Amino acid sequence: MTERSSKWQTLVMVVLGITIGALIATDWLGNQLLSTFKTETIGESTDSVAHSIPPLFYDTIGQTPLPPNEGRVEPLEPQKFTIEIQVFRSEKKAQRLVTRLKDKGIESFYTPLNREGTVIYRVRSGIFTSQKQSKEHRERLSKVLKRELQTMAL
Repeated sequence: MTERSSKWQTLVMVVLGITIGALIATDWLGNQLLSTFKTETIGESTDSVAHSIPPLFYDTIGQTPLPPNEGRVEPLEPQKFTIEIQVFRSEKKAQRLVTRLKDKGIESFYTPLNREGTVIYRVRSGIFTSQKQSKEHRERLSKVLKRELQTMAL
């Protein structure tokens, strides 16, 4: 072997050793920081924080009690409304009604809701940003469908 290739091999080995050492040190340091973070975040374990948050289900959205305050809380987004046409326990029946309404020129959709382990399917029409718009749409639909309908807040 030549002296020049021997120097290159030595240099490569040194660089490789430094790189491997740095990777090991970084991994060890990361684990140390992570374990410190888990046990010292704001004086309590992140595991206990995660366990104190209840699971969120479709039917529980919006039911979390708000902390008491002295003034009225304004919604972050404008209130929206829809017209509820009918509620079914069968998804097929909800789909059929949506199809029949489409044939009459009425745009509609259905949404599932899990209530105490039972899924219901709500057939609805329109999403409106004002009660006035939703009332006008509800009155038109009531005349076409020949029955009273409800405006629902979303």
